[in-house]
Amino acid sequence: MADIWQGPLEKIDDYRWRIPKSYKSGMRTDGVIYADEKLLKDIRHDKAAEQVANVAFLPGIVSSSMAMPDIHWGYGFPIGGVAATDIEKGGVISPGGVGFDINCGVRMLRTNFQLEEIKSKIKDLIYVLFSDIPSGIGSKGDIKVSRKEEREILVKGAAWAVEKGYGTENDLTYCEEEGAIAGADPSVISDRAYERGKAQSGTLGSGNHFIEVQVVEQIYDRGVADIFGVTEGQIAVMIHSGSRGFGYQVCDEYTKKMIHCLAKYNINVPDRQLACTPAESNEGKEYISAMRAAANYAWANRQCLMHLTRECFERVFNQSWQRMGMSLIYDVAHNIAKIETYDIDGQKKKLCVHRKGATRALGPNHPALPEKYRHIGQPVIIPGDMGRNSYLLVGTEEAKETFYSTCFTGDTRIITDKGIVTLEEICEFNKLGLTYTTPSINKDTLSIEWKPIVGVGKRNASTIRISISQTNRSKLSTLDTSLDHKFCLFENAEMRYETIEKIINNQEMICVLDKIENPWKLHYPRLAFLIGALVTDGYIENRKNKRIVFTQKKTAAKSDFIDYVRSSFEFVFERELYEGKTKRGGGLIRGRLMEGVATDFVSGGKHIVKEAQSIIDNLQTWVLGLNQESTLNFLAGVIDGDGTWNPTHRVIDIFNSNQRLAGAIVLACLKLGVLPYISIQRNNCHIIQISERLEEIMRFTKRVKGLPHKQKYGSKLFSIRQLFTENWKSGNIKWPFTPKAYRNNLMERRKILKFLGWQSSSRYNKQKIINVINSPLRMQRVKKVMDLGKNELYNIEVQDNHNYFVLTKTFVPVLVKNCHGAGRLKSRSAAIKSFNVTSLLQDLDSKGITIKASSRKTIAEEAPFAYKNVNDVVEVVHNAGISKKVCRMRPLGAIKG
Repeated sequence: MADIWQGPLEKIDDYRWRIPKSYKSGMRTDGVIYADEKLLKDIRHDKAAEQVANVAFLPGIVSSSMAMPDIHWGYGFPIGGVAATDIEKGGVISPGGVGFDINCGVRMLRTNFQLEEIKSKIKDLIYVLFSDIPSGIGSKGDIKVSRKEEREILVKGAAWAVEKGYGTENDLTYCEEEGAIAGADPSVISDRAYERGKAQSGTLGSGNHFIEVQVVEQIYDRGVADIFGVTEGQIAVMIHSGSRGFGYQVCDEYTKKMIHCLAKYNINVPDRQLACTPAESNEGKEYISAMRAAANYAWANRQCLMHLTRECFERVFNQSWQRMGMSLIYDVAHNIAKIETYDIDGQKKKLCVHRKGATRALGPNHPALPEKYRHIGQPVIIPGDMGRNSYLLVGTEEAKETFYSTCFTGDTRIITDKGIVTLEEICEFNKLGLTYTTPSINKDTLSIEWKPIVGVGKRNASTIRISISQTNRSKLSTLDTSLDHKFCLFENAEMRYETIEKIINNQEMICVLDKIENPWKLHYPRLAFLIGALVTDGYIENRKNKRIVFTQKKTAAKSDFIDYVRSSFEFVFERELYEGKTKRGGGLIRGRLMEGVATDFVSGGKHIVKEAQSIIDNLQTWVLGLNQESTLNFLAGVIDGDGTWNPTHRVIDIFNSNQRLAGAIVLACLKLGVLPYISIQRNNCHIIQISERLEEIMRFTKRVKGLPHKQKYGSKLFSIRQLFTENWKSGNIKWPFTPKAYRNNLMERRKILKFLGWQSSSRYNKQKIINVINSPLRMQRVKKVMDLGKNELYNIEVQDNHNYFVLTKTFVPVLVKNCHGAGRLKSRSAAIKSFNVTSLLQDLDSKGITIKASSRKTIAEEAPFAYKNVNDVVEVVHNAGISKKVCRMRPLGAIKG
């Protein structure tokens, strides 16, 4: 057990674990490891988690010291580590956060071949690749360059190789940074580094570097795979290499220089391998320039390796690489530090982002992406170890959360299976193991699904207050949130998420819930009416012999109500609600003395009181479980107790000053597809106005009656501009939708359906629009009210759908989004001792996998069971929302260093 890391790991959710800042004196922030329970056991077997904590000492670090699921022991930083430092606040850069193999990275090529077409030639292909592409320690190739040309490589990167005929301009389009990062300075490179690099362009190197021929075995996202040009059964090629001896030399020299910077800049870190310097210092700027030069060398190297790979295919299959469709899907670095801009606490910040064994994963619409991929996100390539699967994924917006989360204030309420609770309460009860489910929207079906809350987190961040209402004039229907939290909206009748800042700036409308579907159907209509009456006009007397008391003024107008309450009590509990004493009372209302008399109707019985008390104590949960008839009866009991018919506006008004009861009333309304309008008077008196399904509700009331009329204007409204986005932008939209879209107005559901029926199906996507307006959602306007400064904010993670509803101060439910190569298990020396190379090769060959390597030692070092299972790693990445799976590839053969 001495080798097991014993430090603290606090569960954030199923895929994130926190090393608290309190673990070691000097940590400036928490550590966060992305892993599930299974991987966590492996992670504790080395000291990589200790390195996560050590990285948290770096000056200027923002958010947290992070590690991806493939985390394992590295130099200074763990491999799989990510850390960002704020340059303006003295943020540092550390060579240990990049690694010795600067810009080690992966590129993936597609082909036009299907496995069955070339299955018999795979072994020949692997032998040709091994013969023609130099690999192994110190390997040198046929591409030899002068000092002048080498300096060009350091500036131009992959473009230098393309200029020499080793590829096309199109290859550069599909490289991170287009194959060369600006700011490289060849003058800061030593002679020794130049010497090591002059003959290594187009060489694979040693260690875990490889060129692998693969077959696409499973597609997870057909739409994205089509855009990447990938199909099942297709042959693909993966190239994994870096900056070779050149990059090693750069890292080695600058790591030694950085050690002297620790004392110079008074930097305290627990490990000299974390030697660092302020990114804006002279030493920092010089290292960044040298690192960028090495990164460009690596991009040129992979471009040359791809050229040689294409030539090998041409030799084996006697076709041009163009005819074989050997185009580059993407090339991405996983050992690099880059200066990037992020929104941190609502402010644009220039950060130095270290990624060591970790790939960036840009989400859709990022300007750094090629035009072809911009609307779907960046390809993310995760190579497997020898003999195991590799994966192609796509970046998501959630990937930003490896730097920050977005949140709401702790008093924000949400709907759960246990009623309406605050985020702060969920956070506290989560620590005790209490679980919650919450309604969420399935993005494909637009239906309500109850999903478990799998994670809760909190942080301090800048906060704004927003107002949400139909007219945009409400001052009460507010939420307090971070500026970067994502809310749900529709664009061209398709659901998507956007930050609240952009939504407000674009004057777009967000989605609110108007109907809850639930799986529970309790049928207690008489009991439901009785409970509705008791929570408004009754109470449980708290004395030694507890009893239920229902108080009502005996008048002709109320006699039916009183009689029905008494008969319901007898029906449910088989005991009479006796008429008791009459009381006289009064008080001042708006300065006038009001007096009256009322009669108590009472009943005792220990079991009766206990049952009623239990329902009232858990009223919201109980109401959620009722079927439709029982829900209507509960509302009727409440309305007869505390409601009135408003003849002027022809609506029902319910007056209530109890938050829990108000919440239960709102839940009952939502179950019926009614979104009530709520105003607040004298700070705590809720006026709940119901204007929908009035005839149906009043069939069950006994006291409150009215004459509802057919409404001229409906209340289920949608933004025409957001339902018909493409038509509006192209001008292909007709009356009556034209003026509504031009003025950015809302239109009622029934009218949309009516007028849509007159329109041509070829002009509008009718089915998509109908699906939206028939969903349990409607749209309302949103505006910013004020800045609130920094506050403690909370967020939750919901399984599968990754969205949930937050309630405004007036109980409007608003739909929002969630905040969310495999690492080694054995050291190389341990792997060499553990695995028999001959047996390993025989096992791989039996699976149809051909391996050629420069030495048997390399094969043992990279044996499959020396690593964490890449399938487990990818599942965490996918489920945590960092990237989403697109396809899985199975190896057919590889050459190794």
